[in-house]
Amino acid sequence: RLAGSHFATSSWWQFCVLLERSAKQQRGDVYNLTNIFQILAVAVIAAILWSGATTVSDIKGVLFFVNIQQAFNAQNTVLRLFPLERSLMLRERRCGTYRMLPYFLARSAADSFAILVLPVLYAIIIYFSVGLRPGAGPFFTYLALSLSTVFTGQSIGLFISLLIPDLALSSCVSFIFVLMVMLFGGFYVGVDRIPGWISWMRYASFMFWGYSGMVINEFGGREVDCDQAGDGEFGDACPFSGDEVIRALGYDGLSVGLCGAMLITIALALRVAAYLCLRLNITLGV
Repeated sequence: RLAGSHFATSSWWQFCVLLERSAKQQRGDVYNLTNIFQILAVAVIAAILWSGATTVSDIKGVLFFVNIQQAFNAQNTVLRLFPLERSLMLRERRCGTYRMLPYFLARSAADSFAILVLPVLYAIIIYFSVGLRPGAGPFFTYLALSLSTVFTGQSIGLFISLLIPDLALSSCVSFIFVLMVMLFGGFYVGVDRIPGWISWMRYASFMFWGYSGMVINEFGGREVDCDQAGDGEFGDACPFSGDEVIRALGYDGLSVGLCGAMLITIALALRVAAYLCLRLNITLGV
């Protein structure tokens, strides 16, 4: 660092160097045998349990599981790894090695790329083993929603780890947040059963947007065989419209595009909040 607030190198150069370093670190932290085995083992078990799922109930279950398992895996990975680098970052910052924004963007980009690769394989295994809606369009929509959910889960982990530097406390807060997101996700408790005074909370749950988007993608505009649901569960028509499933879940006012946009909006808002927390913590010397 030069005299005053000027740096000897540009922000872009700092970003590129930090991105390369972070990418190398992430390869060892994320692509190790333990993580790979965990993700593949869960994918295979889920594929076996839901293989050839035929009922609406089974399909709803697997769609929620896909969202929650990978999103929280990404969240916990970031929550576990970032504090380990904190002391190095503080030491380099005290020496004036780089600006804060290039560091944050490089770390965020490296984390995103590393953590999103394995979920692609996971999502593919689940989709084709379960036999979800055929067609390239529904598949890539499902994949985009799945990765957006993972990205949002990762953003939550980053925000919590920067908001609460203490690992034990951040883990506790993360667990409470996980429960809130699950309960307002629309699977365990239907949206019509949530008390009116707190029903707005579902819009803050990224799981609500990921799950509802996948349900709409799977059932919207198609016919469903009668034996995939109980008698009269979704009307008396046979076969019945998949839109009836969406309406019964309370998602008839939503669209796949809106759900995807909300996921990205929540993720980016959390990234901005995480950066502000990082700047505040550094300023306060936390």
